[in-house]
Amino acid sequence: MARLLAPGGSVEMAVGVLEAGAEAVYVGPIGWSRRVSRFELDDEAIREVCTYGAAKDKEIRIAFNTTPASSEVPAMLRKVDQYVEWGARGFIMTDPGAIAAVRRRHPDVSIHASVAATIINEADIAFYRDIGVTVVVVPSKLSFTEVREFKERLGVQLEVFLHSNHCYTYLGKCQMSSYFNHRFAETDEHKQLFLGSPNRGGFCHRVCKGEWTWSEENTLRDESVTMPNIAILGFNSVPAYLDIGVEYLKIQGREFNLSLMVDMVRFYREVIDHCLTSPRPISLSRFQPRLLGLMRRRDEEREDRTQALLQVAVEDAPLPVAGIVD
Repeated sequence: MARLLAPGGSVEMAVGVLEAGAEAVYVGPIGWSRRVSRFELDDEAIREVCTYGAAKDKEIRIAFNTTPASSEVPAMLRKVDQYVEWGARGFIMTDPGAIAAVRRRHPDVSIHASVAATIINEADIAFYRDIGVTVVVVPSKLSFTEVREFKERLGVQLEVFLHSNHCYTYLGKCQMSSYFNHRFAETDEHKQLFLGSPNRGGFCHRVCKGEWTWSEENTLRDESVTMPNIAILGFNSVPAYLDIGVEYLKIQGREFNLSLMVDMVRFYREVIDHCLTSPRPISLSRFQPRLLGLMRRRDEEREDRTQALLQVAVEDAPLPVAGIVD
């Protein structure tokens, strides 16, 4: 049975999406999960979510999908031990060494290979499976045919996105933000952060969404360069994903408004239940008006946040930058 996995950018969001119909929620410890700290949780908040999840028989997934330095691995493992003790039974991770260390330490937990691992082919899946991964997060760029073949041939659980984005590159591989923000910081627990890189506890500044030109040898080649970064909703693929046995249907969005995420979870809960109880072929036409409303709200929030992030990129850039912000 497919489980609806939703974001927990706060305790209120984690509880809200579970009450709205998600079977699982993912949260991130401060400094460890590819988001700015206001969308991550401190340990007491994570404990509260774990306690609530246990009481409601819900799955709690903890994201450790940054790349730890060698000196940070012991602290990461101590946190993992603590969260397992509190009832967490799954982790979302990227770094192969960290994954292997957690698997050796906790053979019974579920480990999701994060989309930041950029798993795009069968050899990638086989590698992560062999070091202890139980669930592979499939990049949203891959086609349904590729997802189906992974499911049929490789014997791993899959997690696919219902709400995410098509980046012009692959998530986890982009370095553009690090050219604009060279600042380092430290959490209250002394975790080192490089603010220009989501892989090191910073965040994506979405500079690909700015206004770019292309010049070569002082000659303007193109005055309007577009780097695609498009938000997607996997609405139409839900019946097919259910038919091939995908285990997790994921909504991404810890940084979005609480009410939008709760409404989106409630919407997809109804869509999934409709698909599970309806004869084939399935019609989703009655859901279209609500989908359009959710898309409009999502796009408005995303654009506002994109402009704010671009402004931060301009302010933090080591050299003067002009023209990338509307």
